[in-house]
Amino acid sequence: MIEGFTAQGAVVRGPADPARRGGSVVVDFDGAEQATETLIARGYTCDYRPGAGLRLGPHLYTTDDECDAVVAEVAALRGRSV
Repeated sequence: MIEGFTAQGAVVRGPADPARRGGSVVVDFDGAEQATETLIARGYTCDYRPGAGLRLGPHLYTTDDECDAVVAEVAALRGRSV
């Protein structure tokens, strides 16, 4: 997910070093709050943190396809390609 959001030109919050990262991915971009509302309406589990951005929390049971889908959905909302 991090690579996908970075490729979109979004700001990924948090440590880049995998040894220092937690499981959540926080990504910020113009329109992140509205995108979060749209994603929730479309059935994605996420939230918006003011001053940080869109927060996603993939877990062990989240598939790669599901992660790719939310990255693609955000790209579409932003009018970008992945």
